[in-house]
Amino acid sequence: DTGPGVQAWLDDVSEGAFEAELKRKGIELHFPTAPSVPYSLIGGMPQTVWFDRVAMAYDAPEDVAGLKRTVELVDREIDRLMESGIAVSKIGVAGMSMGGCLALHVGYGMGRHAGKLGMVASLSTFLPKESCLDSSATKGP
Repeated sequence: DTGPGVQAWLDDVSEGAFEAELKRKGIELHFPTAPSVPYSLIGGMPQTVWFDRVAMAYDAPEDVAGLKRTVELVDREIDRLMESGIAVSKIGVAGMSMGGCLALHVGYGMGRHAGKLGMVASLSTFLPKESCLDSSATKGP
């Protein structure tokens, strides 16, 4: 889905309370949209996804190049927030499904701000058996 699509879904399921309550508490939300890239699971057709997957299986290889590309996109957004005066410890990343996997990589893995963010959350997500997150997270920032 797109960032605005996720925002609309959260609005629908919470009857507008989710974003309104966070805004009331001074929390600003950003809903980025994944780039359109060839997606192997639909025959290589362009799809709005954070990275490629060749199979829906625990032992399927991870798209490390795609993860690096999208982690960099999120890192640049974090940089912009920091340049606007927000401390990295006051920035959080969250995602669902592929976005949840991406959030884990940004917050604990290869992201430039890994280990420094104020919050990382993932919902209904996955990591493959041989995820590069394992070695990144054990090294630390």
